[in-house]
Amino acid sequence: MNRIAGIVIAGLGLLIAIVSIVKAVPGFSWTMPGVLMIVLGGLMIGLSFIDKPDTEGVERMSTPNTLLNIFFSPGEVFQNLRRHPRWLVAVIIMAGLSSIYTTLFYQRLGPERIANYTIDKTLEMPMVAGNEQARKQVEDGRKETIEDAKSPVSQAGRAVTGFAW
Repeated sequence: MNRIAGIVIAGLGLLIAIVSIVKAVPGFSWTMPGVLMIVLGGLMIGLSFIDKPDTEGVERMSTPNTLLNIFFSPGEVFQNLRRHPRWLVAVIIMAGLSSIYTTLFYQRLGPERIANYTIDKTLEMPMVAGNEQARKQVEDGRKETIEDAKSPVSQAGRAVTGFAW
């Protein structure tokens, strides 16, 4: 199961990275999320070859039971996870919650405000503040950064990056 998921994630990452590098889709700059997905998929594939621990005759607890019992009998859940380790569902839940938080954060503050604040803080950095050429380059990129922050493609990229990280 994890090997197949790793192959799918690595394949999607490769496809995303290639489309981003070739610039086949305008405004699609997901090279970093694509590379992170390739690494994550490779890690999942590599970990799938490790021998599983001895189950000692204990049946694997279902995912819904694990998620419910973690609050009511955590000792039993952790002992079951020791014999039947799995983590993909937990990563997917955390990535989903992270994406929701980031989306709501951007909705609440607004992409322009976040981008302008980031650029202003970059201009305050000592290595940029003392270099007029660097300040000009940062200011020239302000409009593009704000447009990128507003883009739905960029918002989806943040969700993918959150999952990969």
